This record gives sequence, structure tokens and C-alpha cells, in this order.
Amino acid sequence: MEVCPVNVFELQEIAEHPETLKAVPVRAEDCVLCMECVGKCIEQAIKVEAK
Repeated sequence: MEVCPVNVFELQEIAEHPETLKAVPVRAEDCVLCMECVGKCIEQAIKVEAK
């Protein structure tokens, strides 16, 4: 996802739907809790919580 300032997400194909890409948090430990991804996700599918 281009909105993430620290590149937490990576677009990956979904096995069941190879024509669809999903944003996967591959570097969640790098998250700075800026919440940009939450605001930009039109499906409201991203939840960010501090550990």
C-alpha cells in the first residue's frame, strides 16, 4: 500500500482468487501507528492496535 510511510504492507495474490490482490502486513513490527492505512481503506478492513 502506497499510503504507508514505513511500507508495512505488501500486495499479494490470494490463492482462491488469483486475480485479486490483498494488502498483507508483512512488516507489522515496523508500524508507527500513523493510521494512514485505516483512513484510506474503503472497505474498512484494516484494524490497527498497539501491543
